[in-house]
Amino acid sequence: MDWTTVAAGADRQEPTGPPAVHGNTDTASRHEPERRQRRPGRQVERPRIESISGVRAGLIAVECGSLVVAYLLSHVSPTPFLIFAAVLIVGRSAVGFYRPRLHLSVIESVPAAIGTLAGATLVPILLLPYIDPGASPLDLANMVAIHAMLSLPGAVIAFAAGRWVRRSVGRRERTIILGAGLVGQGLARTMHEYPEFGLEPIGFIDPDPRISDGDALPAPLLSHDPGDLEEIAHRTGAGSVIISFAVTKETDLVDTAIAADQLGCRVFVVPRLFELHRDGRGVERIRGYPLIHLNSDPTRSTSWWIKRAADVAIAVATLVLILPVLIACAAAILIDSGRPIFFGQERIGRNGSRFTIYKFRSMRQAPAGVTSTTWSAADDPRVGRVGAILRRTSLDELPQLWNIVRGEMSIVGPRPERPHFVEQFEGEHDRYWARHRVTAGLTGWAQVNGLRGDTSILERARFDNYYIANWSLWLDAKIVLMTVRQLFRSGRH
Repeated sequence: MDWTTVAAGADRQEPTGPPAVHGNTDTASRHEPERRQRRPGRQVERPRIESISGVRAGLIAVECGSLVVAYLLSHVSPTPFLIFAAVLIVGRSAVGFYRPRLHLSVIESVPAAIGTLAGATLVPILLLPYIDPGASPLDLANMVAIHAMLSLPGAVIAFAAGRWVRRSVGRRERTIILGAGLVGQGLARTMHEYPEFGLEPIGFIDPDPRISDGDALPAPLLSHDPGDLEEIAHRTGAGSVIISFAVTKETDLVDTAIAADQLGCRVFVVPRLFELHRDGRGVERIRGYPLIHLNSDPTRSTSWWIKRAADVAIAVATLVLILPVLIACAAAILIDSGRPIFFGQERIGRNGSRFTIYKFRSMRQAPAGVTSTTWSAADDPRVGRVGAILRRTSLDELPQLWNIVRGEMSIVGPRPERPHFVEQFEGEHDRYWARHRVTAGLTGWAQVNGLRGDTSILERARFDNYYIANWSLWLDAKIVLMTVRQLFRSGRH
């Protein structure tokens, strides 16, 4: 629900008047004519075996096995055990303990392992008086000790097995390096020398015409055109892409990174001033080279399924609770201006898919074709008394809850736009196409930051792409809270 448009009156159903957005199209930032236009809907299946993920499966197996054995060897009751196991697994998943990784080191994982183990132990101990008053904390402590003594050696074995498989069996991920300069060449040689990191350099892509396949490169030069990445990834079965220093525009590098991620490849970036770069979450390190792991497609994460489940649960519950409100709105429209009660309009959703968005009709019907090619107007003379109230309170947006149930929209996400404007904006603004990587939303990061109505399309795209790159369940909750705050503020005017 574009709840935040209540004050501006934008993004409504039957727009009229001149397309006000043309006065704010950021023409200076338009694509150069020769730039390759990317379109939504480019995501494909991963063309390779996820060799880096094998250790993750081993860690999860060790964890589950240690929990089962610890439970069988201790006298702890089922309820505190299940709480401990759930908190431990969720906590370790949250801190990335089970993540696929390049550097297989138990020592580097010890702080996360100890912290999550302590938290998972504390929670059931605090809850024991309420969930199982007769249980002994000593039984729980015994179970935790057994689990720790089993899981730590198990993790050591899993990491050692992973390193051996990468070195001796050759289970490494085929990797394309974008940038054949000194840093890119150094990375390729390091990967050859240390196969236990799990990456196999299969070649370079570099737009610099001074670099040729005849040079003494540690891997072949596959192409001078980064736009060939998709074809090369399919042909070679590459599973990872490392963006090193390349002589090309930064905007093109961003497009290449997003495109590689949509292909299903893992994308790593060598940061500028990498010798001074600190390690942290999301940073892998191959000897002296830090690699920032980019994940610009959150839909592949486990948390995205939680988002989808929450969307459906909240939408269904809300529809049931507000059924009297929906009936009252429909009756008011019927009495004020007759049929139809609902208004449908085609919008563009995830990966360029088309769907019909539903709203309560707040103005008289517009001529055919007007609604798809003209922009919204804040004060339209065709808006009646009931329509004005529906707009001011955002009640006209409530039918979009049905779009959420159908999976066409989410509670939080980039606002969906009409096909005519999507086609226009994709040709005018950098990476407007990239905002279609996730499901469209009722409210979004751009809207709660004031980008609604006649505001910069380029800025909206930047905020939407920021949302995708930084998505988390907490960010969704933050946007919902900010939206509610703006609703209350608008209601006081």
